[in-house]
Amino acid sequence: MKLVIDVLGIFRFVSIVTDSQMTVKEYICQIEREFQQMYALSISPQFSVLSKFSSAKDFLLPSDTVGSILAEGDKILAAPDEKWSETLRQSPWSVLGIDETEFEVRIELLRKIYGEQCNFAVLGSCLLRASGNLSKATAICSFIRPDVLNSTRRIIFVRPRENIVRRVDLGVGSEGETRKVKL
Repeated sequence: MKLVIDVLGIFRFVSIVTDSQMTVKEYICQIEREFQQMYALSISPQFSVLSKFSSAKDFLLPSDTVGSILAEGDKILAAPDEKWSETLRQSPWSVLGIDETEFEVRIELLRKIYGEQCNFAVLGSCLLRASGNLSKATAICSFIRPDVLNSTRRIIFVRPRENIVRRVDLGVGSEGETRKVKL
């Protein structure tokens, strides 16, 4: 069963439940490992509770089995411990494992691409989602609506087409003959 995990509206990933009989407490341990592998942050959260996205106030009980309370494709809110959340709010660069000036330099580079008036919080969120990788953050920003980004520009990245030429076998009876074909 595949579930979508949302952490503070910033981090999202798909988690696969391997055993529907595992408890919510065991599943929390699994998503903590998956989160660390996915984002490779220097400081990883401990998740305190899970809840369904549709009813964020109704927390899943640690003793419940995952298969009995969740269904394929459910969106789950994972609430990280308060200390990690506060660190993320106050000094996101420490979660990424970089210093404050490097974080600000990367934000400024994103602003040069998308415009000086861009929303600092949205750019920071993109940088966090990309685990500090500037090129990934740039790509993530390109999927955000310009009004949310507070930008008048819409930037789309296009991979250039290459002139690819391959040799193709001419088939049966051609005695191994090939010819160049442009793709």
